[in-house]
Amino acid sequence: MDGHTYSNADAQKVGILRQNTRINTSSLNEFLGYDLFLLGENTLNFNKQFGSHTVNVVGGYSEQSYRQHNVQAGA
Repeated sequence: MDGHTYSNADAQKVGILRQNTRINTSSLNEFLGYDLFLLGENTLNFNKQFGSHTVNVVGGYSEQSYRQHNVQAGA
């Protein structure tokens, strides 16, 4: 299992962000969310000897899931 949560908020007042770039309005933004990654793997091994003969069998199963949720707001 692997999971992350994240959050980001920023605000900008009216003004100049860098030379010759005018910010005409103020802004407020927030972004948050999470993601979750699940992975499950199973294997089965079978070994059997019948006299001079040998049987080896390997079987497996793998399943994975990914879920993500985000929320964003701005004004």
